[in-house]
Amino acid sequence: MKPAALLTAFLSLALLSPAWGRSLPELEKELMSNNLQLQALKASERAQQSLATAARGSFFPSISLNGGYGDENTFTDVHQGYLGSISGTWNLYKGGRDWALQKAASSQAEWAALEREQKARVLQRELREIYYTLLAHKKQLLLLEEKERLLKQQRQMAQKKINAGLTSAVDGLEIDLEENNILSETETLRTDIQRLQADLTRLINSTVDEKTISAQENFDTRTADINIEKGLQKNPAVLKQKLQEEISLQRLEQNRSAFLPQVNVEASYGRLTPQYGSPWDGNESKLFVVLSWNLFSGASDYYSTKAASQDAEAQGLLKKNALREVQTEAENLLSSRTNILRRKEFLQQRLRFASSYYDMTLAEYKRGIKNSADLNVATSSLYESKRKVIELDRDLSIINAKINELIQE
Repeated sequence: MKPAALLTAFLSLALLSPAWGRSLPELEKELMSNNLQLQALKASERAQQSLATAARGSFFPSISLNGGYGDENTFTDVHQGYLGSISGTWNLYKGGRDWALQKAASSQAEWAALEREQKARVLQRELREIYYTLLAHKKQLLLLEEKERLLKQQRQMAQKKINAGLTSAVDGLEIDLEENNILSETETLRTDIQRLQADLTRLINSTVDEKTISAQENFDTRTADINIEKGLQKNPAVLKQKLQEEISLQRLEQNRSAFLPQVNVEASYGRLTPQYGSPWDGNESKLFVVLSWNLFSGASDYYSTKAASQDAEAQGLLKKNALREVQTEAENLLSSRTNILRRKEFLQQRLRFASSYYDMTLAEYKRGIKNSADLNVATSSLYESKRKVIELDRDLSIINAKINELIQE
């Protein structure tokens, strides 16, 4: 083979190769690393994790250094001068409040992680919707190019008949009309492609152009059975509401701790009584075990606890409702997928009929049995069926993307 021919063959293969574009997994990887909303949610998740770590500090003693100038006047003595000491406090018991606070902080960190996971699923579904719509448009453009080539062949046949006086110029006019329709449809598709590319650029925070998605890529037409009950166990919306109920129960535990006593250890060492002289001569010390019990707070603790109990009850009901909503949505999507599959089966049968009808009509047109109007109907029927198959594959892929958002086994 000559070098020029080799180069031409290579370029032809390269233009048809999907390697020039970016695959769906590659785009999803860019989405997860570049999307600004996900980056913000990751930062919020880290903040909540830090707060959960900070909540553990309540189980350890607090130690501080104290110093200054004082004037202490009691019934028996007057003390003036400098003071300085090291002191510490250690809470031994607070009615379980510290445990409840730590659990609530940990739950908030888990909630932030689920919030990020839920947003990631939503964005992934949006990306797939855009991707499969773009892919359908690209395949439809190829289909229009194929139809245009076919019309050129038909024009040659029609011109021969016109020249031979076997038909009138109406055959050429009908082809002109179809070619004009192709130009209009192509322009509409290209305009929509530009809009979708802009949406995809915003979503992945990276430049998307005409070559990003190749028409040679495939749709997601999987039809595997799905265990809804098992899949919903990992659904972020359901898990978030379940966690929200746990957080409300932890708040209830915090409020109940207000009715119980507190026990603290308090210790100090150094110059505790103000006096003049060397600040290094202080050697006083104090050690207390203090029991405190708030017996009355104007009923505020009672009503706060009552409100927390009612909120926990409400969150429990919302958890059940969230599960039912997501389950119903998943069932509806699976039902829609089944419907699309049935329609696709009928349409594929129609496509076979349309293909056979076109071949027969074209053969009879060549023999002069059928006219241009018959051939036009056969051509339109064939390519309309092909276009609808592409649209059903697109719809099936988008349905699968929505199912994947809700259920990931």
